[in-house]
Amino acid sequence: ARLGYLYLNDGNWNGRQVVSSSFVRLSTSSYKPRLPAGLSSYGLLWWLTTVGNVRCYLSWGLYNNHTFVFPGLDMVVVRLGTDGWSEHGGSNSTFLKPIVAAA
Repeated sequence: ARLGYLYLNDGNWNGRQVVSSSFVRLSTSSYKPRLPAGLSSYGLLWWLTTVGNVRCYLSWGLYNNHTFVFPGLDMVVVRLGTDGWSEHGGSNSTFLKPIVAAA
């Protein structure tokens, strides 16, 4: 969650610039022109997506732990993947739609 908040705030943590805002923008936008595989939904360690019409980027960690950052909603959502949810038909979209609708 803290990494998500750091990126949500353009690399600034409590008034201190920890990561440059230009790197945050670079890493959370498509890196397609620079990758041989042409992954249009990938930045630099962040996956890019939308939920409904809302832009989101996410980190995907071990055991399907996810950190979702919604800059337009000023919101970070964290999901721990320890329950096997995604292996039993769960999806990010199913999980996030009610959260985004409530924002």
